[in-house]
Amino acid sequence: YGYCVEAGKYQNNKFFLKSKVKRLLIPYFFCGSFYVAPIMQLLRIDTQGYWKYCVSGIILSYNSRHLWYIFALFWIFILAMFVKPLLKSKKGLCIVLLISLLIYQYAYVIPWTFQLQSAASYQIYFFAGVIINHLYDKISVYSNVG
Repeated sequence: YGYCVEAGKYQNNKFFLKSKVKRLLIPYFFCGSFYVAPIMQLLRIDTQGYWKYCVSGIILSYNSRHLWYIFALFWIFILAMFVKPLLKSKKGLCIVLLISLLIYQYAYVIPWTFQLQSAASYQIYFFAGVIINHLYDKISVYSNVG
């Protein structure tokens, strides 16, 4: 993500949001409804019924099994869309890091619904990667690889 932002991609927020819905949410709901939910019912792992599981397990994402990270990643990208203007300067990177640390610190108060708490817990690693990517040239001078 950080590399793409520095390369000038993701300038249009509307296109970015549409792209993330198409590339993350549609596959999430499709795989959840037509792969995870039937298996949960077939193996009797969940006993609430297919439709109730689709609503609570997949749509509300209380039990989306191995797909949880897709919904969480979607929310992280939404947050990234809002802080993207700050990623262009050193002061902005510090502000993003502080915002990220605050969200991480208080993630426990965010509800689990829609994997919002997971997004809050894991967004710090996403933004750490963005910051490291931004500072890579300065950091790589100190590494003694090769």
